[in-house]
Amino acid sequence: MFPRSAIRSPARASTRLSFGWLTFAYLRFASRRVARLRFASRKVARLRFVSLRFACRTLVGLTLAFLTLGATTSPAASHTLISPPFFKTIAACANPKLLTTPGLRVDAPKASLRLVPAEDETTRELGLMCVTWIRPHAGMIFVFDTDQSQEFWMKNTLISLDMIWVRADGRVDTVAAHVPASTRATPDDKVARRTGRGRYVIELPSGEARADGITPGSTLTLPRNLVAR
Repeated sequence: MFPRSAIRSPARASTRLSFGWLTFAYLRFASRRVARLRFASRKVARLRFVSLRFACRTLVGLTLAFLTLGATTSPAASHTLISPPFFKTIAACANPKLLTTPGLRVDAPKASLRLVPAEDETTRELGLMCVTWIRPHAGMIFVFDTDQSQEFWMKNTLISLDMIWVRADGRVDTVAAHVPASTRATPDDKVARRTGRGRYVIELPSGEARADGITPGSTLTLPRNLVAR
């Protein structure tokens, strides 16, 4: 007798043959499908690489354009002079010359300033009293005979100011930033006082000195007609 597993009927043999061809066909189809997927994934990867490279180039170009535009139009680097009026005042107590005197050009490291000169005793005494607003890059320059210690008492100064003491050669000696304002009712002993040394004292809107690059040791370019006086 033979074992039952050794007996093959014609029907079972044909069934196994058909199953073998189906398996072979399926494996061949699957292998082609995998190949196509690999090709597609490579193509997508190439597209992604190209898109990423294009995006990087675009970003770099836009950044360079922005930096170039900012360097040419930045207010801090601009030397365009402003036009009067430079101030708004309470006319009843302000120096009337503030609204009629043209400003002198003084070049700071990062801006050109327009400063109304105070050269006589009366103008120096009134200064920026009762001024309620100052344009950016504008202010007042107090002119004295020589380099010396100068103390300022900020009576009736209604807005906060930056004060800069400048030597005769244009070198900045002292910067007093954000000098507090007072009111017309502030007691005299509560009014701010500031001291420095120089031939010139410049008053600007609060925060302007830093924005314009004015620090102790920096140099301002003063007009020749002012230096010669």
